Amino acid sequence: MLEPSEMGSRVHSILAKAASSLRGESGFSQSLSENLEQSRNLFIELAREVFSDLPFDDLFWDKDLIKVIGGLEDEEEGIGYLMALLILESGKNNGEKIRFVEASFGHAGDKPGDILFDEPLEYSEGDISVQLRGQIDRVSLHPKKGWRVFDYKTGKTPVKAKKAIQLGIEFQLPVYILAFKKWLSDNATDDTPLDIAACLQMANGKMGMKGQWSSKNHDADEHLLVKRLIKIKRAMMNGHFHHPLTENEDACNDTEYFFCPFKEICRRDFTVFAERKRQPAGRQRLL
Repeated sequence: MLEPSEMGSRVHSILAKAASSLRGESGFSQSLSENLEQSRNLFIELAREVFSDLPFDDLFWDKDLIKVIGGLEDEEEGIGYLMALLILESGKNNGEKIRFVEASFGHAGDKPGDILFDEPLEYSEGDISVQLRGQIDRVSLHPKKGWRVFDYKTGKTPVKAKKAIQLGIEFQLPVYILAFKKWLSDNATDDTPLDIAACLQMANGKMGMKGQWSSKNHDADEHLLVKRLIKIKRAMMNGHFHHPLTENEDACNDTEYFFCPFKEICRRDFTVFAERKRQPAGRQRLL
């Protein structure tokens, strides 16, 4: 069976190809809910193309394919990722049209998909600067609510609380808001607002919006985000790998909320936790 990251990559590819094939001269893709039969057939065709390198006469690989296209051809197979998306598009997201897929920013055109802008977002404080680059899975326009930024998830969804920024464990959606706000300021021809950034999570035969970040209070969030990023970079330049200090060491093993990109090289057992244990209660600090 496919690793979760490989499965996610293939599903992303199907969704990007589908939106691109439905794109009209206006730059917007036809709503997936506009012609459900067409969308179903397109998803089936693209899924078989993207998974064509796998031997589907094998039970395990066949289960992976059903996990993706289940319900598109045979309702008895259950609801797969793509059918769950069509159900969502026919309900809460009805009429929503996709404008960008795999939309990169700060990569100077070396990424496939759409391009928001070439130069990275850059923030500085004293002698420390951070550059932000990324790729947004989907930007769409809701007929009533405005622009919406989405990240597709086939695994666990990040938390949305500001505490996640403070701990340095979640920056993705706030950064996407920053990037798309820049695109709007450079390209918008009207005052259509940015509504939210959220994860479209596919799990257990359902899809829903999770981890929403509203753009309404984002000025304060942006200040917090930039301040935290600069603090983390300054610490790293001084030889301290960032680690979210908590009351115990469970954070290091909690893959749902506390993913640490430095886990394999972190010497927390010898430095971070020893430092924390030496500090009196109430004086523990984030590196």
